[in-house]
Amino acid sequence: MVKFHNVTLQWFIMIPIDMAFGEIHKTNSFGDVLIIKYLTSFNVEIEFINTSSRTVTTAAMIRKGSVRDKFSPAVCGFGYVGVGNYKPRVNGRDSNAYIVWHDMIVRCYSQNKLLKSPTYKGCTVCDEWRNFQSFAKWFSVNYIKGYQIDKDMIVSGNKVYSPATCLFISRAENMAIARARYYVVKSPAGEIVEVFNMRKFCIKNNLNPSYMASVCKGNKKSYKGWTRSGKT
Repeated sequence: MVKFHNVTLQWFIMIPIDMAFGEIHKTNSFGDVLIIKYLTSFNVEIEFINTSSRTVTTAAMIRKGSVRDKFSPAVCGFGYVGVGNYKPRVNGRDSNAYIVWHDMIVRCYSQNKLLKSPTYKGCTVCDEWRNFQSFAKWFSVNYIKGYQIDKDMIVSGNKVYSPATCLFISRAENMAIARARYYVVKSPAGEIVEVFNMRKFCIKNNLNPSYMASVCKGNKKSYKGWTRSGKT
């Protein structure tokens, strides 16, 4: 507002009709957005209807449908990039943190991947790590160059990727764990038991690993009352 002597001139922001509060626009990939506040054509606050997340963008981006919802679960319908200091791409390439995060989610939630790697069936990622920003913060503290993320070393047979159960191990260590094949057997009492390391399982239960392996492969019907389970 500007005053000249006894005359007051009031300046008004001319808001385009399609940028008024409550107007809805479509985006190319993230559903509809709601106009919340228009300050200038370069400063428009919007809300993504699907996720209720808000951001500030330009009128031109809104009209093109090019605005991106960083809270949309774009990775296997589960993971989202979020807002924070960690960038999924650096110098035009996916960051190390994003590659590990993306592959971890794909292993657990991609049906095509599970068909090729059924040992990951039933594995999940904790809710905290749905947000790439949370995972990347953990990654920045724990990552060892050349090492691989592992969920089994701390807790044998664990199926949840989380800060409490994961660490980075060498490729040799990871291969050793992978060789400890996963089996599902039935005890003499009829209990279904998941076995993630047959050698350790047999030592604990006073069993012969070779005989148990034959049972699991279907070459032997039973051993000391143990049988192969139909569960996979």
